[in-house]
Amino acid sequence: MKRNIIINGALGLLLAGSMASCASDYLDTEPLSNVTDAQVGATTENLAKAINGMGFFLNMYQVDQSTGGVYQGGYPCGSCGEGYFMSYFGDCYSSDTYQNHFAIFQSGQVVRMELVANNNWYSNSKAWGFYYTLIRQANAVLDKIDDAEETIAGQRNQIKAEALAFRAHAYTRLLQLFAPRWSDSNNGERKCIVLRLQQGTDDLPLVTMNQVLDQIYTDCKDAAALFQAEDTYKERPDWSAPTYEVACGVLARAALLKEDWATAEQYAAEDKARKDEVDTRNAADQIIYQSEKTLNEMGDKVTEAEKAPVKEAIEKLKTAQKGTDLAAIKAATEEVQKAFYAVSEKLYKNAAPQGEPNANPNASQAGPQAGGNDDGVVDADYEEVKDN
Repeated sequence: MKRNIIINGALGLLLAGSMASCASDYLDTEPLSNVTDAQVGATTENLAKAINGMGFFLNMYQVDQSTGGVYQGGYPCGSCGEGYFMSYFGDCYSSDTYQNHFAIFQSGQVVRMELVANNNWYSNSKAWGFYYTLIRQANAVLDKIDDAEETIAGQRNQIKAEALAFRAHAYTRLLQLFAPRWSDSNNGERKCIVLRLQQGTDDLPLVTMNQVLDQIYTDCKDAAALFQAEDTYKERPDWSAPTYEVACGVLARAALLKEDWATAEQYAAEDKARKDEVDTRNAADQIIYQSEKTLNEMGDKVTEAEKAPVKEAIEKLKTAQKGTDLAAIKAATEEVQKAFYAVSEKLYKNAAPQGEPNANPNASQAGPQAGGNDDGVVDADYEEVKDN
C-alpha cells in the first residue's frame, strides 16, 4: 500500500525529488515522514540530496500527479522538464522543424513563433514559473548552507558552488526567454525580469538586464572559485550536479547575451580546456585500471620480467597524473598502451597453435583500451550433416 510522505517547503520538495530518483518504491516506506526546510538544511549530507533534487527537477516530466495527465495540454513526448521549454522556445529548431511533432500539432504556429509572442499562451507562464522555482530552490539551499553541519570535509563549498551555478543557469534562461535582444535593450538598461536572491514570494519590481547579468557573472565566478578551491570536496555526487565546467559554460552563454565577446571567448575556452583535462585524466584512470586488471588475470601465463615494463609504465603514468602537465599525462598513457601491447603480443604468440606464429594478439582480448570494433563474428570448425 502506498503511503504519503508529508513534505514542507522548497528543500523538502527537493529531497523528495532526490528520493524519487534513487528508488522507485520510496512511497512504500514506513513510517510517514514530515520533512521541513530546517531538517533538510541541518546537514550538508541532506543539502547534497536537495541539490540532486534540483537536477531531478530540471529533467522531470511536467505531469499532473492527481490525474496522470500532462499539464495544460503539453505533449508527453516533449514535456520532460527543461527540454519541454527549450523545444518550444528555440533550442530544437532546425531544418527538420516541419517534421517534428510541435510543428504538426501546432499547425506551424510554433515555427512562426506566434505562440511565443502571445502573452496569454500558457507555456510562457510555465517557463517563467519553472525557472523561478529553480531559483527559489537554489536560494533555499544558499540560505541554509552556512549554518549546516558539514558531514564531509569540503562539502559546504561544493554545495554552495552547485547552488550558485543552478541559480545562474536559471537567470540566464530567463533572460533568453523574456529579455530583449542586447541591440534593443538600451545597452542593458531595459527592465525585463525580477531578481530574487532570497527565499520568498513577495512582489518585487522588474530590474534591468545589466543587473541580472551582473548577478549571473558574480554567481558563476564565485561558483568557479569554490569548485577550484583546494579545500572543496571534489567527488561529484550525482550526474545532475553542476561542475566547474558548467559554471564556465553558463557564464560564456550569459556573456553572449550581452555581446561581451571577450568574456564569452575566455570562459568558453576555459570550459573546453577543463573538458580536455577531465577527458585526459579519465582516459589515464581507465587504462591504469584495465591494464592492472588484465595483468592480474594473466597470472603465470606471462612472467614477471615480461610484466615489468607495463608495471613501470603504469607507475610513470600515476606520477604524471599528480602533476598538471596534460601533455605528460597523454604521453605516459601512450607508453602504457605500447607496453601492454608488447606483453599481450607475446602472450598470444605463445598461446597460438603450431603453424600460426602470426596470431593476432587482439583477436580474443581487447586489452586496456575502451570500446572496440568487435563485429560479433566468430570463426569455428563445423561438420555438415546430411539428411538420409
